[in-house]
Amino acid sequence: MTSPPTVPHAWFNVVCRVEGLFALADQLEVRLAKARGQVDQLTPSLLARAFAGKLVPQSPTDEPASALLARIRNHQIKKP
Repeated sequence: MTSPPTVPHAWFNVVCRVEGLFALADQLEVRLAKARGQVDQLTPSLLARAFAGKLVPQSPTDEPASALLARIRNHQIKKP
């Protein structure tokens, strides 16, 4: 039968584990900051591409925006 670990040895294991978890938390914090920076750069770029109509290819069967707006206005006028 083995004897239980000594208190200093048990504490050493706990401290090592906690230090490892803190190191992991630090790494995750750095990754999160980097990801947030990328998102901050991506959002304006994505919006600019969306408003320029460059996110998806234009289909030749799509109606012009002016025709869509006219249909919306006509629909709103016909509503009671």
